[in-house]
Amino acid sequence: DTLWICDDTNNVKSTIYHVNANHKFLGIFLTSFFDVAATDPQSVSVANDGTLWICDSDSMKIYHIKNAGTLISSFTHGVYDAAALNPKGISAANDGTLWLCDSTTDKIYNIQTNGTWIKEFATSIYDAAATSPSDISVANDGTLWISDSASDKIYNVQTTGALISFFTIGTYDTTSSLPVAISSKD
Repeated sequence: DTLWICDDTNNVKSTIYHVNANHKFLGIFLTSFFDVAATDPQSVSVANDGTLWICDSDSMKIYHIKNAGTLISSFTHGVYDAAALNPKGISAANDGTLWLCDSTTDKIYNIQTNGTWIKEFATSIYDAAATSPSDISVANDGTLWISDSASDKIYNVQTTGALISFFTIGTYDTTSSLPVAISSKD
């Protein structure tokens, strides 16, 4: 297993690190290698073909990257929703589509890899307190795991937005209450 880690050090050194499960350093690239405006990477997802999808809040773009940091393609939020100004989380689904969450619109988007809108739903469909989705992960069964920093909850929802279950981080750590990233693997 390998890990891809977004590091946003005060919007100065926006870096993607590649390490293995034993913490061995495998590589690094700066997001400015493919776009000087990409200074706030929020989330990274590995597609089935091994390429990376990165969402960046400052540039308001979604980037498709070869794992060495070479740009394959990119598109702005305006392709799927002009109001989506703060993409926070991204997850590549097994069906080849992408799932995004945006904390400006408080919506979850399912889009094609060129940015074409497929569907969306508001986070309030499953909880009125869920107003700041911070990351998303597609489970192998196709359901979505969504972390929300406003409600301090982790949600498991259907792709329609129907709630399956939720829990708070406080369930197992009473000193923690700000879930910002999530990833799932069955």
